[in-house]
Amino acid sequence: MPVCWVTAIEADKRVKTGYYECPVYITKQRGPTLVMIADIKMETEDTPAYKWILAGVAMVMAAD
Repeated sequence: MPVCWVTAIEADKRVKTGYYECPVYITKQRGPTLVMIADIKMETEDTPAYKWILAGVAMVMAAD
């Protein structure tokens, strides 16, 4: 994953169309290491989120 620019917005102003709610973990072990959910912009607004869900896409903060 390239360096990301992270910004905070109010929950009521959040746009859900065209974004994948990607889980972010501290380590490769899934489950109790979940830190947050990051909204990742997809290629287009027409890209279905289930494409990434079925692929098991997640981000890991560990360097190993």
